[in-house]
Amino acid sequence: MRYFLGLDGGGTKTHLKMLSETGEIIAESFGGGSNIVSLSERRVAENLNGLISDALNRAGIGKSDCAGLCIGSAGVRQEFVKRRLHEILSGILPDCPVTIVSDAVPVLYGGFQDGAGVAVISGTGSVCLSRGKDGNIHCVGGYGHILGDEGSGYGVALHMIKAVLSEYDGRGERTLLTSLLTEKLRCGVPTGILNFVYAKETGKAEIAALSPLCDEACACGDSAAMKILADAAHALYTMYRAGAERANLTEEQRKRCLLTGGEGTHSRYLRAAFERALTANVQGARLIKAEYDAATACCMLAQSAVCRNGEK
Repeated sequence: MRYFLGLDGGGTKTHLKMLSETGEIIAESFGGGSNIVSLSERRVAENLNGLISDALNRAGIGKSDCAGLCIGSAGVRQEFVKRRLHEILSGILPDCPVTIVSDAVPVLYGGFQDGAGVAVISGTGSVCLSRGKDGNIHCVGGYGHILGDEGSGYGVALHMIKAVLSEYDGRGERTLLTSLLTEKLRCGVPTGILNFVYAKETGKAEIAALSPLCDEACACGDSAAMKILADAAHALYTMYRAGAERANLTEEQRKRCLLTGGEGTHSRYLRAAFERALTANVQGARLIKAEYDAATACCMLAQSAVCRNGEK
């Protein structure tokens, strides 16, 4: 029996599934982030090695039983990132064919199969992918936390931190975010927050992990938090709109939109605000659920790549 590994690689976590050649999911594991852009190569290698080893142990199979692996990861539009990730994975599974795609490819595949549509990903970072009837994939955003990541977990957390510092300075409104953030970090304003943000060990993922505090504040009616998530939702909607235009989608095709990623999935207020923007501007539009999650789609892409290359 041969097996195919699919990895949905994010900046904060990586989701792995293992598919048998008969189409059965036989193992599932979660591990640390695998985005080389936001994490060190050493950390990514450690995270992936631990994740894959754990999955193989759970399934009771050896490395030689792995017939193919596909990972969807952010940042792989940069060739050096793709090359280093391939070297890491080939070092872990030397005899296993490795396929590396943008993290949005499996999202589109799982949501629309071979059809046209728009997928907005709001995770640690953000990007929008669209596909037209010609099959070409178009990308909007995805420029990383310095030049982009609007509407992402990182973007939300960064604006949240800025709101807290603005309140401290007297430049901004009073906000519940201050007490939530200082309690979470167990520090004061501004020194403790600055020490956290600028610490050597603090990266994009550590900052993005603070974003759920914004939903907590929204649940209590905090206006600053509500504005942050409303602005984030608007940024994601503009990405959707640009993606639909680039793919030259018909009016009917624009009605189906996939909003996914950790922030897009778990932030109730962000998701609701995005859906309001979508339905207000596109008559009959709705958020859809993917038929397959990204990790499962990567398993299928790994199997497809092996078949395409003529391996039996």
